[in-house]
Amino acid sequence: MSCLENLMDYMPGHMLYYITQTKGGESMTDSGKLDLLLEQLQKINNRLDIIELKQDMSHKKFNDLSLDIKLSERNIRNDIHTLQDEMETVIEVLKQNELVPN
Repeated sequence: MSCLENLMDYMPGHMLYYITQTKGGESMTDSGKLDLLLEQLQKINNRLDIIELKQDMSHKKFNDLSLDIKLSERNIRNDIHTLQDEMETVIEVLKQNELVPN
């Protein structure tokens, strides 16, 4: 029994197990099985590259969004502080003109 057959014996139920068992009803050589495995691994690597690219793009979008949120929070805090100052000024002017009780 070859090393490849030993490997396949440990993976029953796996897609590659069934791919390497037979092709057109004939048993495959170890070389043929290895070629199929390499082909499948190449497809998996290509898909993994795409997933990594999408993950990198999502990570950048997340970082951009996080920065936008922090800037918005800072601007809101500044606006609230300005409004509080203006409100205190209005109240003080009203008190000086005796339009509101002290």
